Amino acid sequence: MTITHRNNTLLVIIGILVAVLIFLAFVPYILYMTGEIESAYLAYKKLCTSSNYIFGFLLILYSAASLFILRLFFYKTSSTEVFFFMIYLVSLAFESSRSLIVILQELNSSFVYIMFLSRVAYFSKMCGVFALFTSALASSDMIINKLNMPVIIIIVISFMLSSAIPLSDNTLDNSYYMPGFFSYYFFALIFIEFLALLIFVINYFQKRNTEYFYLAISLLFIVTGREITFYMVSIPYFSVGMAFMIAGTALFSSKIREIYKWY
Repeated sequence: MTITHRNNTLLVIIGILVAVLIFLAFVPYILYMTGEIESAYLAYKKLCTSSNYIFGFLLILYSAASLFILRLFFYKTSSTEVFFFMIYLVSLAFESSRSLIVILQELNSSFVYIMFLSRVAYFSKMCGVFALFTSALASSDMIINKLNMPVIIIIVISFMLSSAIPLSDNTLDNSYYMPGFFSYYFFALIFIEFLALLIFVINYFQKRNTEYFYLAISLLFIVTGREITFYMVSIPYFSVGMAFMIAGTALFSSKIREIYKWY
């Protein structure tokens, strides 16, 4: 993938995310105009008090804004680390399926769709974890000639694992948030995130470069924020998680920039 192709693809993705944001903002009014609901005001009131809807909207906003800034800062670079970090940011947008879950529930849609969107959320989480791990591997001078192959591997593994997770059909919260009924999945992803962090720490000692230590800290912020925002349903917890992710993204970008002196 050339730099121009990557930048153009990012522009399309950012445009799609902005379109989704607009759709989520106006979906109650659209449903009202199509006759699906009786009052747009009541629909807005219900959705805006739903943590799922708000969280999904904010995740897309964070993803789109971060991708736009990274595209601006790294417009002329072909860094593998930055490429896979961008994939992580894209994967966050898929977690907006929590917003669609609430909308489908409001329309009394089939529970099959709700379960499918739950799997989409887990799929995106796995893609994000594997993308961060690959980004860390690339920072250790591992040569990756063709980026298409690792991307395909990440997608295939994430699809297979997310399809195999035995979701609970008792409540919406259990089917989407709680990992207790599949703890092996939860701890396996935590272990992969730990390995990614460890790679940056090893790079710090091997290369005697403090920037890699800061990259390890930034990754710690990012994965901590990701876990909090994925599993914690209250607004205070989600706010803390978002703060961690934003701080980690800013630190990661600035330190990668310092390492390679990309301006």
